[in-house]
Amino acid sequence: MAITIKQIILQFLLLLWIIIYTITGKIDNNFEDNPIIISKEEAIEIAKNKEKEFSDLEISNVSAELSIEKMNIFVYCLENNIANENGELKVDDISRNVWVVSIEHNKDSKPKDGNIETVKSQYNKKYYIDTTTGEIIGGEQSEFFND
Repeated sequence: MAITIKQIILQFLLLLWIIIYTITGKIDNNFEDNPIIISKEEAIEIAKNKEKEFSDLEISNVSAELSIEKMNIFVYCLENNIANENGELKVDDISRNVWVVSIEHNKDSKPKDGNIETVKSQYNKKYYIDTTTGEIIGGEQSEFFND
């Protein structure tokens, strides 16, 4: 497979970012500098497909950016209806290159509570898509309910 100029630029920018983050102490020693194989478009498609499993709401906006993130159990908990309030589930403390895919929905109001089914079906989310494997290695909710 031929390497495109776009891939070279992305690799350079990611390397520059890694250097800056390492110098400033924002990356720990558990960083795995995995290569960028999955395209932005592929990452968006992976995240949208997962979001469609969780929510029937219309997707109004999708964006993606390269980042370095620690693996987490957010999506795993949603898939398995686990609240993990006591922190009993753990994941290896590993940071990887990811596409952070943000998904927003068309909706009339913010969610009213933080229970697992509401987060799954009503919340805007961010998915961490591994740049090498395309696996979803974590994520986060990108909004919070009104008290």
